[in-house]
Amino acid sequence: MKLQLPSTPAVLLLSITSAIAQSTNLPDVPPGVFNVSARIEIEHTSLALAWDALTDFPAYPKWNPFVRSSIAVDASNVSLPTQRPIENTQLILRVQIPALPLPVNEFTPDNPLATQFSWVNLTSLPSPRQEHVTVAINNSTIAVVGGIERLGNDVIHPNRHPHHPPPLPLRHPLQHLAPRRPLPLPINHPNGATSNNRIYLLGGLIDAQNPPPMNGADWLATGKSYVYDLATDTWRELPPMPPGTERGSAVTGVYGEMIYVVGGMTYLSAAGQDAVTSVIAFNTTSEKWQRVASRAADIPSGRQHAVGGVVGSTLYVLGGRWYERTNVRDEVFSLDLLQPERGWQTSKARMPTARGESREGR
Repeated sequence: MKLQLPSTPAVLLLSITSAIAQSTNLPDVPPGVFNVSARIEIEHTSLALAWDALTDFPAYPKWNPFVRSSIAVDASNVSLPTQRPIENTQLILRVQIPALPLPVNEFTPDNPLATQFSWVNLTSLPSPRQEHVTVAINNSTIAVVGGIERLGNDVIHPNRHPHHPPPLPLRHPLQHLAPRRPLPLPINHPNGATSNNRIYLLGGLIDAQNPPPMNGADWLATGKSYVYDLATDTWRELPPMPPGTERGSAVTGVYGEMIYVVGGMTYLSAAGQDAVTSVIAFNTTSEKWQRVASRAADIPSGRQHAVGGVVGSTLYVLGGRWYERTNVRDEVFSLDLLQPERGWQTSKARMPTARGESREGR
């Protein structure tokens, strides 16, 4: 077996060059390739049992303090049905350097200080897009919904097509993007969230009417809302946002049966854009919009293109823009959802770098 290390040491690729070990055991390592080896004698077992344990890649997290994840993939980074050594395949490893203290099992958490990461280009969208929303429907499916695409050299238009990677286990490499049923309307800057394996699309921005409105906006907020069912590949219309609360580019947070929609913008043009403070909530059980506590009904300052979500029972809003594109902020707002009457709090700690139009991972 030959160990290859990429330029960043977070992901190790193990190319299996022969299914049968030769008498020399290890081939020559090409110049410039990181090489590490160790030898240990295993007693009271057979060669077959030892080989079976060492090549049972999915079982590595149960006992291996160094390799915490081991996935056999093909040349396109697609996980293989058989997670065993196959000639001309690769292993993607997630490692701890130094190794975790023994004993370990599949539930032992990584040491963040000893975990190394790198970004890997897994696949590409069918066409370039931006101002979409990306949500995880469950632990195996990510959806890319709406957004804008280019037409010709410089014209952009809203996109109504969501795309889903095929169902794969969490952390497995993804390759193909499968288009699903289009949205009921083209939309960009959508407010998206997931709950119970469904996508909730709660407003966003759409093309302004022709002629454009008085403020010259290219895109205006819509309150139209929909829910997508992955199992049936269908969209169903929901009650729209209450009049006057329409917005796009909002932060969403899911807590229990509630989806909170925080801040956002009501229009966008080449000349300017706004940033709202209001907070509204959608009940996924009753499928009705609900008011929040009066002190929780507005964040301390208008925000759009911010990131956030719910951690535990706290809803966070981080960074974002205040009106203009270059007016990015570093404040962190939080709301205790168990005590919403206490209102929004502004953290004393700020983001190291002010930013807007970021993305969060959950």
